[in-house]
Amino acid sequence: GLSEHIVVRRGVEFLLASVREDGSWPIDTNLATWNTSQALTALELGTDDEDHSDSYAWLLDCQYQERHPLTGAAAGGWAWTNLSGGWPDADDTAAALIALATRYRSCPEDNLAEIKRAARLGMHWLLELQNKDGGWPTFCRGWGRLPFDRSSCDISAHVLHALHDWRDLLNIDTTNVQFASRLEVAQKLGLKFLGAKQQADGSWNPLWFGNQHHPDEINPVYGTAKVLLMCDALRLDKEKMTQRGLRWMVSAQRADGGWGPVDGSSENDMAISTVEETALAVEALIPYRKHSVDLSKSLDLGILWLIEAVECNRWKEPAPIGFYFAKLWYYERLYPQIFATRALARACKALRAVAVGAVC
Repeated sequence: GLSEHIVVRRGVEFLLASVREDGSWPIDTNLATWNTSQALTALELGTDDEDHSDSYAWLLDCQYQERHPLTGAAAGGWAWTNLSGGWPDADDTAAALIALATRYRSCPEDNLAEIKRAARLGMHWLLELQNKDGGWPTFCRGWGRLPFDRSSCDISAHVLHALHDWRDLLNIDTTNVQFASRLEVAQKLGLKFLGAKQQADGSWNPLWFGNQHHPDEINPVYGTAKVLLMCDALRLDKEKMTQRGLRWMVSAQRADGGWGPVDGSSENDMAISTVEETALAVEALIPYRKHSVDLSKSLDLGILWLIEAVECNRWKEPAPIGFYFAKLWYYERLYPQIFATRALARACKALRAVAVGAVC
């Protein structure tokens, strides 16, 4: 009997406004903040000459400046969207900080004070979120009742990567010894958590991204890639867990040179390599390309697979990827484009460095 209530009318208006042309509704209205952070990082790594100042200003404006009314989270985090339904979370905050760090390195004079202030606020926000087990949850510290309340490998690696980037850029070890000590403790606890969560085969399983074709609906390619990128940023390439992760990533490559949900050895394997997972694997392996002949060959095959995917426009065909404990499936059309661009940009940068070194 409340069909005319203002709450109901607004809900109906939202449903009518968000319906797609085919009559369906998306899981989320958009992932604008998350996708912008990812895209800006890819563009800064490439040779793009466009000015993205407006996009960075928009990203800075998405940072929460006051306590969130639903989760109680303090100011300093980012959500996956700039819309009112977003909640500040560790993964999106880490992504925004990494994007801003990439910008800071390439153009340090642009919005210097504003970016540094946002970075410090974001770092403090992430440190306050760390769980007692050393890992990072999605939204709230210490709740522990639901999967997203607990620490996860993909988010923990992402956070450690972001914190290290800004610890280095802000020269915190010499300018703020007390804060540096706090960061060091958080890093040690985070790495201990990741070491304990590494699977027997050397991989890491993520929380928020899965693959419906994997027997367990998980996505170890995504989780392992995130950890390996973090290990490179923290210069942990000699560590045992890093080497185990690298061996697993190489072993998980499929016969066609790409990566997908499983290694391709099963008779019941009906899935194929995807742009998303291949790009993630390639990006993660690039920093370690000189570690072994097998790794170098694996990387070359993966890069060639990605190049062919771009040339035949396959990089514009998204694959379903897990969301919310990998139990709901959605297509994000920008993922294959962003991930492929970022991986190939890193590959180009690495190859240019090798060429310059050869000339010198």
